[in-house]
Amino acid sequence: MDVLGMVDKTFAGIKKLREISQKLHDAELQNTIADLLVDVADLKVAVANQREDNAQLRTDLEKLRNQDDLRKKVKYENGMYSLTQPVPGLSMGPFCPRCWEDRGKLMTLQRYCCYVCEASYGPDTGPFQTETL
Repeated sequence: MDVLGMVDKTFAGIKKLREISQKLHDAELQNTIADLLVDVADLKVAVANQREDNAQLRTDLEKLRNQDDLRKKVKYENGMYSLTQPVPGLSMGPFCPRCWEDRGKLMTLQRYCCYVCEASYGPDTGPFQTETL
């Protein structure tokens, strides 16, 4: 049983105690049980939030692992980056050095120009100018 299941089971048990306490007409016991119900409900929300945080951390970790795998497949040659192995969804290059180094993004160069940062590169010499178009 997972944590939320245990919280639900505890919540159900406390509700049952509440029903029994109402038959006994013990106000102090009823108040204590009501407080417990609120605390268990808060606990359930906290557990749900932790689950969401954990899921986000897992997603972030997967992204980092994928980024690390991608870094292993990128090579620098003639002033630009390219891939050493195919990666689904990407061309083999060339890629903009500035975008890769500054942002970790592989932006394919079009006629040796980057449409994102607007840097221009020569096929053998690397960057030869950067200008805003």
